[in-house]
Amino acid sequence: LCNGYGPTETCFCTFSRTLDRYSSAGNIGYGSGCNTWIIDKAGTGLAPMGTKGELFIEGPIVANGYLDDPEKTRQLFIENPPWLPDGWNETGRKFVAYKTGDMVRYNPDGSVECFGRRDTQIKIRGMRIDLGEVEN
Repeated sequence: LCNGYGPTETCFCTFSRTLDRYSSAGNIGYGSGCNTWIIDKAGTGLAPMGTKGELFIEGPIVANGYLDDPEKTRQLFIENPPWLPDGWNETGRKFVAYKTGDMVRYNPDGSVECFGRRDTQIKIRGMRIDLGEVEN
């Protein structure tokens, strides 16, 4: 049995792992076809191994942005993030990292464990709902 994880803004299977009876429910597995970055809670640098931070996804599986919503695109699709190591991968390449809003950490085996959201979004039957928009 396999588990896949991926936000709509990336590939449906950005992370995957094989399940067994001892698997943690929050373990989303290993990144595939992308670079995964965990950024500290302040949003200023890479989080140390084993500490929680926000998941960013970078690579060819990341969308170009939101249709007719340049403000939301600017907020969540970060161009050339300052925490990205200088010269990483290819010289002159434009980097865009998608800010997922998911709070995660790297496990000692390199897999990623998800602990929830940074905001008040939840998923109901695959649809994202912001609880702040449905209050009262």
